[in-house]
Amino acid sequence: MLGKSVVTQIRLLVNQKGAIFTFYSLLALCLMNFINNVQAFQGYDLIEMYHPMKMLLLSYNRIYYNADATLFLIQLYPFLLVCPAGFSILLEQQTKRESLVIARTNRTVFYFSKVIASFIVTSMVFILPFLVEMVLTCVSFPLGASGDFMNMGNYSVEYIESVHNYLFWPFFVKAPYLYVFFCIILFGMVTGLLGTVVVVFTTLINVKYKVLLFVPIYVLLNATLYMEKFFPGLSTNWYNYLLIFHDETKNLGYYLISLLICILFIIYGTLYSSKKERIR
Repeated sequence: MLGKSVVTQIRLLVNQKGAIFTFYSLLALCLMNFINNVQAFQGYDLIEMYHPMKMLLLSYNRIYYNADATLFLIQLYPFLLVCPAGFSILLEQQTKRESLVIARTNRTVFYFSKVIASFIVTSMVFILPFLVEMVLTCVSFPLGASGDFMNMGNYSVEYIESVHNYLFWPFFVKAPYLYVFFCIILFGMVTGLLGTVVVVFTTLINVKYKVLLFVPIYVLLNATLYMEKFFPGLSTNWYNYLLIFHDETKNLGYYLISLLICILFIIYGTLYSSKKERIR
């Protein structure tokens, strides 16, 4: 029963305006970035060429060349991650569809299927556009190029130190293209996790206005920007961990604990919501 319910919820979510809007918005940003790269680097010799993967929209390294696209993505991210599934519970509550579905299945199946579907759909919406950009970039630029936008030699001490600050850097050294593919998948899954946190939040608290759903995740992500003041030496900025080729020192323990907290909140929040009677 749960499997069928998840499939049904996925179909509902992918056809909703939020998921469609987010997907095409991200795809447009990725294609614009790709076209800008083609125009900017056409005619470059292989020795002068930058590593194709460091040109991607998700690459933090490209800010050393042009930061506009990356900064725009960082600013949009807290709002976009809510759109694919964040409003789904609220819409079903407002249309009274929630009560009908629960009557046909049960409350536990409904909430868990909604949470699983929200994670899957949000993840895919944030994965596919960046994979499209990766494929287009691989086809259009020489795969043998290895330049870095910091314009440091590949054997310089500074460059080696910056590479060692990449998340899972040994993977990058051994297989850079597989590394980027893995990072895009990871980015999408973490985004799916954060989007699901918003969905669970709506099951715990009665929210009347959609705009209020942007507040919790916006506050949460922005709080990570200021945590460094209270924990000197600990890199807490969310985009330090989600963007590829970020060269600041990271704390893997902090990253994993943050993800674990989100997972526990989703599990226990869903269990609590499925057991309680909602009063309206």
